[in-house]
Amino acid sequence: MTGKPRVPPVPPDQGERDRIVRDLDRNMLVEAAAGTGKTTSIVERMVALLAAGTCGNIRNLATVTFTRKAAAELRVRFQVRLEKAVRETGATERENLDRALANIEQGFIGTIHSFCARLLRERPVEANVDLAFQEIDEDVDLRLREEAWDEFVAGLLAEDADRLQEGLDRLGLRLEDLEETFVRFADFPDVDAWPVPGEGKGEPDLTEARRELQRYLAHMRRLGPNLPAEEGNDLLIPFFRRLPRIIRHYGDLGTPSQLIEVLSLFDRQGKVVQKEWMREGRFSRDEARQEGE
Repeated sequence: MTGKPRVPPVPPDQGERDRIVRDLDRNMLVEAAAGTGKTTSIVERMVALLAAGTCGNIRNLATVTFTRKAAAELRVRFQVRLEKAVRETGATERENLDRALANIEQGFIGTIHSFCARLLRERPVEANVDLAFQEIDEDVDLRLREEAWDEFVAGLLAEDADRLQEGLDRLGLRLEDLEETFVRFADFPDVDAWPVPGEGKGEPDLTEARRELQRYLAHMRRLGPNLPAEEGNDLLIPFFRRLPRIIRHYGDLGTPSQLIEVLSLFDRQGKVVQKEWMREGRFSRDEARQEGE
């Protein structure tokens, strides 16, 4: 069977897409989900800038991507579209596009890191950088940060290991817990000082939280003899049975780290299986639901 070729539907935002190619004398911010045509629009705008002479020299055209893969794809699509535009445009625009195509390697399409490296290589004296500097990939960067962390930790341990451990214990932290934070902070070398919540106010007053926990513990002790003998698939019953012993292990919960560690146990209590609570007739459905909450 033969028929008319299928005409793709016009997108509801076609007007905005046309503006990307048409309004070349202003900056634009485009937000769109994956697969909606952002790359196509970028390529069309790049070609339009060159064809109209708004970007008179392809050397002045820079397109920055997040990843090398995206840059490679954009490079190929741009060249294909530029070659097609040369064949389809009028004489004036064709001259501009021919010149751009002949010098296509002078235009920049790459990641922000490679773009910055290019600027530094063009002005090494002004930037005060070594002419032989090299870009590093993410794997090498992560390894260097890990080495820097290990060296920093070794210095702390050599200076006063006991004092360091005492401070970590008081805060309920392990040294390895801080490595991820160090790596994240290293992403912002321009920040000299990081604000600390509550800095200068001392430790928070946890008296009320400690009192409420003790009150709840007393409730658990009273509840203990009435808990169903058969647990079945219910995870809350064994948790309630163990809770008084667990808290007793931590003593008087005198330090913030002890209190926070005990409170974090309630995030892992599990769901209530109401039939297990009601099996022996000791709890109603509403009472079982209330304990689960």
